[in-house]
Amino acid sequence: MLDRFARYALVVDDSPLIRMDAQAILKGAGFRVLTAAGFEDAMEILASRGHFLKLLFTDEQMPPGRMTGCDLAFRCARGWPISGSSSLLAQHRWDRNSVD
Repeated sequence: MLDRFARYALVVDDSPLIRMDAQAILKGAGFRVLTAAGFEDAMEILASRGHFLKLLFTDEQMPPGRMTGCDLAFRCARGWPISGSSSLLAQHRWDRNSVD
């Protein structure tokens, strides 16, 4: 059972080493960390525990043909809004569009 007063982070990356490193860093910062190897795993976690999350750490380059990390972040922000997430995601989208 999840502690509703704890700070939870979700780390999504297909590389086990990156997931382990991110998990260690976030634990050191006081987060309880959930991990997912890809989009499908992340969506399962979000469906059952998304309302507990305070931070999403995701790989921008998911396996080919799948959603990007940015797509996952937008879906997460729509379903489980976190204070400030909309402005941060809007800024990221603007930055990406201005580069293209």
